[in-house]
Amino acid sequence: MNLATRCARNLRFLSNLRGWRRVAQKLAPRDPHSSFRVKNRHGVHSGRMSDYIQRQLYLFGGYEQDEIDAFLSNIPLERHGVLLDIGANIGVHSIAFSRHFDRVIAFEPNPTLWADFVRMRADNEADNLALVKCALGSENGELPFFLVDNFNLGLGTLVQDEQYDRPLKKAHDVPVRIGTEVLAEQGIGKVDVIKIDVQGFELEVMRGLADIVERNRPIIWMEFAEALHNTPKDQQLMQFLLQGRNLYQFLVRGSVLRRIELRKIDGMPVTTGDYVII
Repeated sequence: MNLATRCARNLRFLSNLRGWRRVAQKLAPRDPHSSFRVKNRHGVHSGRMSDYIQRQLYLFGGYEQDEIDAFLSNIPLERHGVLLDIGANIGVHSIAFSRHFDRVIAFEPNPTLWADFVRMRADNEADNLALVKCALGSENGELPFFLVDNFNLGLGTLVQDEQYDRPLKKAHDVPVRIGTEVLAEQGIGKVDVIKIDVQGFELEVMRGLADIVERNRPIIWMEFAEALHNTPKDQQLMQFLLQGRNLYQFLVRGSVLRRIELRKIDGMPVTTGDYVII
């Protein structure tokens, strides 16, 4: 690790200062040969400086750590039983959640990420965290999995519609399972919380979990892509998810110091972003 990169790491307390993250990224160029293992607020993190999410773990002490804190602060203690992390990547959120929930079930279909997830789980001794190596959807089967590039594996998707400024490239065919069936196999009777970030496939996942959502009424953190979730069928499902529940949106506040807030929204999501359904 070069001196400039180590300096950026030591100045990570400036991460919420507007503009600092761009400065730190320039100080620490991508290095495919550098790896790290550090202790951050939400756990022990290791990885490669060539990967977008892993690089943020080193430079800024975490990835979406403020969003995780805001989310956790809105979950009552009686809901700290079972959490599903759908679209878990290397397990950054899963590790943070494992410190607060009795059991965390993570789903990740991209085989490129499994070894990193297993290493992260071992580093944090997260014995209550399980990895299920498949995608979730509304039907059992197999679908092509697409990537944009090898720098940000978090953009992997099952959606073939163009949603990025770069073309999709098929990487693998991955198994897709109906969520309720997988949970039955895992011996999960009740789900308290769901976090889902699957790059436009969110509502297909929710269709396969509809019985769980109706029966358990879990708190849900989900990404909503306006351009991908605007069909009448999708709008009907969103109305089902929101029935009798409150909708909140993650918003970035502060002109100098960046902070994350959850703001209550009336009606349906109207912009692309992360939302919480309580």
